Amino acid sequence: MGVLSGPTIAPADVTEIPQVVGEKYQVVRLLGGGGMGNVYEAENTWTRRRVAVKMLRPEFSTDPESEQRFMREAQTASQLSHPHVVDVLDMGRDAATGALFIVQEFLVGEELRARLEARGALPPEEALELLLPVMDGLAAAHAAGVIHRDIKPENIFLVRQPDGRVSPKLIDFGIAKALRPGERDFRTDIPQAIGTPGYMSPEQARGDVDIDARTDVWALGVVLYEMLAGRMPYDYNRNAEVMIAMVMTRDPTPLEESAPSVPRDLCAVVGQALQRDKGRRTPSVKALADALSATRQGRRTRATLKKNAAARERAKGDVSGRGRRVALAALAAALTLALALGAVFALRRSDPPPAPTAAVVAPAPRAVVPTPTPVPTPVRATAGTADAAVAAVDASAPGAGPVSAAVDAATEAPGGDDRRARRRRRRHDEGFK
Repeated sequence: MGVLSGPTIAPADVTEIPQVVGEKYQVVRLLGGGGMGNVYEAENTWTRRRVAVKMLRPEFSTDPESEQRFMREAQTASQLSHPHVVDVLDMGRDAATGALFIVQEFLVGEELRARLEARGALPPEEALELLLPVMDGLAAAHAAGVIHRDIKPENIFLVRQPDGRVSPKLIDFGIAKALRPGERDFRTDIPQAIGTPGYMSPEQARGDVDIDARTDVWALGVVLYEMLAGRMPYDYNRNAEVMIAMVMTRDPTPLEESAPSVPRDLCAVVGQALQRDKGRRTPSVKALADALSATRQGRRTRATLKKNAAARERAKGDVSGRGRRVALAALAAALTLALALGAVFALRRSDPPPAPTAAVVAPAPRAVVPTPTPVPTPVRATAGTADAAVAAVDASAPGAGPVSAAVDAATEAPGGDDRRARRRRRRHDEGFK
């Protein structure tokens, strides 16, 4: 489901478009409708993801059989995980309308039908490049026990990738059948045809109950025939009953007659897939893909597909590799910085401590100690000392002559009486006063 180019889905007769589905899918616009449901572009209000919502039409909501088929579509597709099969994200019942809905990935591109209507027959290489991946996805569905039963160009969606390449996806498992042992199809109790006239296998057109994977092989053969020849194996008739009758009773026109330019080995593989007797038909989708890949054109196509797949893987690897390289570079830079800081820290711890810087200290004020007055050392009176003392007195005091004479007289005699000398000095002092 996705954005469709051209009138590939007829507008549905919808009186009112719901605003919100399932309480969290905000409807953006109606994409189209067909069969049992209408398809809307919507946005998940929680995750802001763009999705496609397929909603069961009101006229089918009261039909248990239609509801069962609708639920089967979601349950079947949700079991599959393949790059060429549409992803089913959610399902539920809308509380406001009571209708069942399926939420699928939103695809941007066009249906295979739109390309065929615009261009007609496709070159064999292009046809195989588009259909072989779908066969791989369908083979995965068969391995999971599911047959599609409605393979047609409208159910092959050509997704346009951001890089411009086209990736085909198989969509719409609305009438898929489970092939689990012991489980009966919900419609096999009433023999009737289920599918699209012109693409149904003869056994499917008859309403046989023992439908198996070979019915999808037939449908793929019809689609490939139409891609290569620009027309269907049977003359198209709008009357479904006429188309069913032709499929049941007539062999298809050989591809080499409708498209003479198609390689013969490729025509032979398509013819084997369109055997009306399923016992003679190509036994499985995988066998059909292998047979196509074994043709000359198929070998070239498979080589191209492998080359493109390898290029995509390398591109993914380059993106992730760039991310890893950036992360490793950042880690290396962080480790380098950590090692550098650790080395600096270690060097600081191992170096001797630096010598203290000499501080300029102001000189302490010198204590001022008064110079002591010299005390004369006591001496004994001798002739020399007496003469010095008398001379000093005579020089400092006027009229000191008599004193000098007295002193001289007292000191002339060696060993003179000290007491006499003191008396004379005292008299001298008194007289001086």
